[in-house]
Amino acid sequence: MALWMYYDATRPITLDQNSGRIYPQNTHGSIVYLIRQEKLNVSALMWVAGVSMVIAIGIDMSVRPLRRPGVE
Repeated sequence: MALWMYYDATRPITLDQNSGRIYPQNTHGSIVYLIRQEKLNVSALMWVAGVSMVIAIGIDMSVRPLRRPGVE
Protein backbone atom coordinates (compact mmCIF):
# COMPACT_ATOMS: atom_id res chain seq x y z
CA MET A 1 0.00 0.00 0.00
CA ALA A 2 2.89 2.35 0.68
CA LEU A 3 4.12 2.06 -2.91
CA TRP A 4 0.56 2.56 -4.21
CA MET A 5 0.18 5.75 -2.16
CA TYR A 6 3.67 6.95 -3.15
CA TYR A 7 2.81 6.58 -6.82
CA ASP A 8 -0.52 8.34 -6.26
CA ALA A 9 1.27 11.35 -4.76
CA THR A 10 4.20 11.56 -7.18
CA ARG A 11 3.07 10.46 -10.66
CA PRO A 12 1.53 12.67 -13.35
CA ILE A 13 -2.24 12.96 -13.69
CA THR A 14 -2.15 13.20 -17.48
CA LEU A 15 -1.77 10.37 -19.98
CA ASP A 16 1.54 10.54 -21.89
CA GLN A 17 1.99 7.89 -24.56
CA ASN A 18 5.43 9.19 -25.54
CA SER A 19 6.91 8.37 -22.12
CA GLY A 20 4.86 5.17 -21.72
CA ARG A 21 2.61 6.49 -18.95
CA ILE A 22 -0.51 4.72 -20.17
CA TYR A 23 -1.50 2.55 -17.20
CA PRO A 24 -4.08 4.30 -15.00
CA GLN A 25 -4.08 3.84 -11.24
CA ASN A 26 -7.30 4.97 -9.60
CA THR A 27 -7.18 5.79 -5.89
CA HIS A 28 -10.72 6.80 -4.89
CA GLY A 29 -11.08 9.09 -7.90
CA SER A 30 -7.48 10.32 -7.99
CA ILE A 31 -6.11 8.95 -11.26
CA VAL A 32 -2.40 8.93 -12.05
CA TYR A 33 -0.63 7.26 -14.95
CA LEU A 34 2.14 4.71 -14.51
CA ILE A 35 4.67 3.13 -16.84
CA ARG A 36 4.55 -0.63 -17.34
CA GLN A 37 7.29 -1.43 -14.79
CA GLU A 38 5.61 0.64 -12.07
CA LYS A 39 2.31 -1.14 -12.73
CA LEU A 40 4.05 -4.53 -12.52
CA ASN A 41 5.75 -3.54 -9.25
CA VAL A 42 2.45 -2.58 -7.62
CA SER A 43 0.70 -5.72 -8.90
CA ALA A 44 3.49 -8.03 -7.75
CA LEU A 45 3.59 -6.52 -4.27
CA MET A 46 -0.20 -6.78 -3.92
CA TRP A 47 -0.10 -10.46 -4.91
CA VAL A 48 2.78 -11.17 -2.51
CA ALA A 49 0.89 -9.45 0.31
CA GLY A 50 -2.28 -11.43 -0.39
CA VAL A 51 -0.49 -14.78 -0.60
CA SER A 52 1.49 -14.01 2.56
CA MET A 53 -1.72 -13.19 4.42
CA VAL A 54 -3.33 -16.47 3.34
CA ILE A 55 -0.25 -18.43 4.43
CA ALA A 56 -0.12 -16.62 7.79
CA ILE A 57 -3.81 -17.34 8.45
CA GLY A 58 -3.29 -20.97 7.47
CA ILE A 59 -0.36 -21.33 9.87
CA ASP A 60 -2.27 -19.64 12.66
CA MET A 61 -5.30 -21.88 12.19
CA SER A 62 -3.35 -25.14 11.97
CA VAL A 63 -0.36 -24.68 14.27
CA ARG A 64 -1.51 -21.82 16.50
CA PRO A 65 2.04 -20.54 17.09
CA LEU A 66 0.98 -17.47 19.08
CA ARG A 67 -1.30 -19.26 21.59
CA ARG A 68 -0.20 -20.21 25.09
CA PRO A 69 -0.30 -23.95 25.77
CA GLY A 70 -3.51 -25.04 27.51
CA VAL A 71 -5.45 -21.89 26.61
CA GLU A 72 -8.19 -22.18 23.98
